[in-house]
Amino acid sequence: MESYEAISRAIGKEAVAHARRLRLSTRLIYKWMEPSADFTSSGAYNPLDRVEEIIAGALRLGKPQEDAFALIYFLAYRFGGVYLPCPPSNCDLGALSKQLVKCIQEFSECAAETAKALDDDFLSPVERKRIIKEGHDAVAAITQLIRMAKEAR
Repeated sequence: MESYEAISRAIGKEAVAHARRLRLSTRLIYKWMEPSADFTSSGAYNPLDRVEEIIAGALRLGKPQEDAFALIYFLAYRFGGVYLPCPPSNCDLGALSKQLVKCIQEFSECAAETAKALDDDFLSPVERKRIIKEGHDAVAAITQLIRMAKEAR
């Protein structure tokens, strides 16, 4: 799927409502939903193209994947999901072992955060947010381990 197709699916026939909410012109919203391979055609550089460029730039500058993909992690978490990058296709037992250690670490952080929060028999909104974040991280790590186990050689 191309970025303009994803934007088009999300916006659908509600371009006017989205334009109002974003305080942008309806014309720009429609432009985001058109193909624009080199941005000289009728389409416009849309938000997904910009996010893609931020991630690609971060990777080119040597940022670790977890940092470069922070935008994706944020959006997935924000809307109740978990971003799970695909494991390398040539996953070996060493990589699987490292992922297992990461799973244990993530679960440990989730358990520690939960225990700390429950210590006073009260769960504040901040504590709840930390538990949820650590829980999502643990689930992502475990799911990644499962995926990697399927690919391991």
